[in-house]
Order: sequence, then C-alpha cells, then structure tokens
Amino acid sequence: MICFPTLEKFPQLSKDLSAHYWLVVINIKAKRFEVIDSLARRGCALLMESCHLLIANIKVMWGKEYANSKVDIVDWPIEIIDNPKQTNGYDCGFFTLQNLEEKHGRTTTSLTQKDLTKIRILFTDRLIRFVDNKVSWSLFV
Repeated sequence: MICFPTLEKFPQLSKDLSAHYWLVVINIKAKRFEVIDSLARRGCALLMESCHLLIANIKVMWGKEYANSKVDIVDWPIEIIDNPKQTNGYDCGFFTLQNLEEKHGRTTTSLTQKDLTKIRILFTDRLIRFVDNKVSWSLFV
C-alpha cells in the first residue's frame, strides 16, 4: 500500500473549515484506489471531484516514474472506505494520522470523537520525546 495524506484548501469557506486532511491509498493487492475521509460522506460531490483530480495526477506521475512497472494503475477503480466520522470541523488531521498508523488492508481507525483528548496527549508526547527533537522545552514550561 502507498498512502497519500492530502491537505485540501477551501479558501471560499469559513476560517474553521478552510482546509481539510484526508487520505488516498493505492492498494496494490486489491488493485484499487481507496479514499478515507473523516468528514465527507459517501457520494459527496466535492470529495469525488477532489479525488478524481488527485488520482489523475497520481496516474500521470506513476506512468512517468514507473513506465516499466508490471503494475498498471490506469483503470483501477476508486472506492470510498467507510470510516468513523469527526463531529467538528478541525479534527481531520488526527483522524488522518490515526488512519495512517492503523491502515492494514480494508480496516480503518476505530477512533471516535470522544477519543480525541487522549489522542492529542499521545501525539504531543511522541513529538516532545522524539529523539531528533532539539527544542529546549524549558522555554515553554
């Protein structure tokens, strides 16, 4: 599987909904593109327009970079994967990160909106403790 976390900007919308993270997965074993979005529902016209555009560009780049590959993605279908939905306009990044961590075939995160406080703490802890993090945290404490 090859995952493409995507940040889509919506300058025409309110400040709270000005951008949105979602995920496109090339599932080579299943021979399809999978779209995982914690905000949009199946059949959402804006999501479908965005995925068709992004996937068309992925196909063009695949053709250039992997012209001699045995894997031909040109005719692969797009499948919108059912997954838990966020209940606000700003937690899409956490849902996308969790889906990246838990992506094993067709399964998606089991994360729900009420898990977000715990997830924020875990991600913050990982960032602070990351071995290459050279920030002097005493400035912030």
